[in-house]
Amino acid sequence: MSRLFASKKRNGGNENVKRLWQNRECQRKNPAALKSPEDSAEQKTDAERKERAHRLIERGAILESVFRSVIPLSNEEVRAFLSDVSRLPEVRKLLTKGAGYGDTG
Repeated sequence: MSRLFASKKRNGGNENVKRLWQNRECQRKNPAALKSPEDSAEQKTDAERKERAHRLIERGAILESVFRSVIPLSNEEVRAFLSDVSRLPEVRKLLTKGAGYGDTG
C-alpha cells in the first residue's frame, strides 16, 4: 500500500509539473489573458504618466527656447519668473478664454 501511495504521489507530482509548464506556456503566448483589471488600470496610469512626462519635457524646452535667459536659473527662480510674468496685465489678457490660450485658473 505504501508503494501505491508513493506511485500516486509521484504521478501527481508529474501532473502538477505538467500543469505548471502549461500555465507558463499560456502566459508566454498570451500574457494579457492572465492580467487582472487592476493591471490594465496600472497600464493606463503608466501611459498617462509617460504622456505627462513627455508633455512637461516639451514645455520646458519651449520655455527655454522662448526665454533663453531662464536656462541658468534654478527651478525656484524659474517659478518666480513665470509667476511674475503671469501677473502682468497684458499676459492675463492673453490668457483669457477669449484669446484662445486657455484659462489661468
